Amino acid sequence: DTCMAPFDLRAMRNDQKTQETRATIKTIYRAIAAFQPENGRFPSEAEGPAVLTPTFLPVLPLDAWGMPFRYEFTEAGCPVIRSAGWDRKFDRYADIVE
Repeated sequence: DTCMAPFDLRAMRNDQKTQETRATIKTIYRAIAAFQPENGRFPSEAEGPAVLTPTFLPVLPLDAWGMPFRYEFTEAGCPVIRSAGWDRKFDRYADIVE
């Protein structure tokens, strides 16, 4: 159907951006993994991933929609990197967490 083409193309672009964002999240986790043994801790929520630059990350990355990532901790004390996703609003169904 030609009526569906614009929707399919938008979904494909969002899927590509989702995959790109997931890859960026993994890059941030690798930087956190390098930071932790050298500093004996994870970056604090106040520091966020910004403390990883430039030693562990050359620049602070944004998600594929140009938005900053949110850095938080689970109840168990594990760091979590979250993208707001395609709708650019946190704590909704479009969030991307790796």
